[in-house]
Amino acid sequence: MNGRSRTAIIHSERKAITRRRFMATTLALTSTAGVAALTGGLLGFGTPPTYLKAPTVQAPFTAADPDTQPDAPETPPVMRPMEVAIPSLEIHAGLIEVGLEPGTNKMEIPSPEKIGYYTPAAPIGAATGSTLLAGHVNNGLSPGALWNLAKAQKGAHVYITNSTGQQFTYKITTARTIQRQPLPEDTYTLDGTPQLVIITCAGEPAPDGKVLNYTQNTIITAVPA
Repeated sequence: MNGRSRTAIIHSERKAITRRRFMATTLALTSTAGVAALTGGLLGFGTPPTYLKAPTVQAPFTAADPDTQPDAPETPPVMRPMEVAIPSLEIHAGLIEVGLEPGTNKMEIPSPEKIGYYTPAAPIGAATGSTLLAGHVNNGLSPGALWNLAKAQKGAHVYITNSTGQQFTYKITTARTIQRQPLPEDTYTLDGTPQLVIITCAGEPAPDGKVLNYTQNTIITAVPA
């Protein structure tokens, strides 16, 4: 990613709930010995609110499985520059370019109604490599832009626009919910078969001292249609 043996990509956001209570939803991408690891969670401070359980993929599928999305005519959505849409999931959100903050290993991602586009990975619509999107599943108390991601069906269309408004169409080929574990390098590589990777948190919130983390992540991949 940046050539160092250990590089951490930490997505964090803090939102005040009251003067004495606030929480942050985080999506962290860290690397050990060149292999990236994805974790997601909630940071709780003061008196914690009741956090939502995040959806999980109930029927995982791979590229070898048959399409399950109904093959009905679909009109591409009207989109502005820097947006992603999955009509079958009622997902349509703006993209915010994200990357490591200068001098740190942290990357701010947008509020839950937006989705982060990780610019060090492959560009949107690139002929090679993985374009990586990551966002919050919720704000701890209400759904975010990627709340429905775990309901993805194989063959569903994903539409994405770059900064000039050029639209690219992908078809979802895999979906899974995994325990937090090392993330394969091919999810953010600049080389190889072109694909779009979208990641969000999933599962039960799990307390870890003063930190409240989600125990799982949902990952979908899509290829150019």
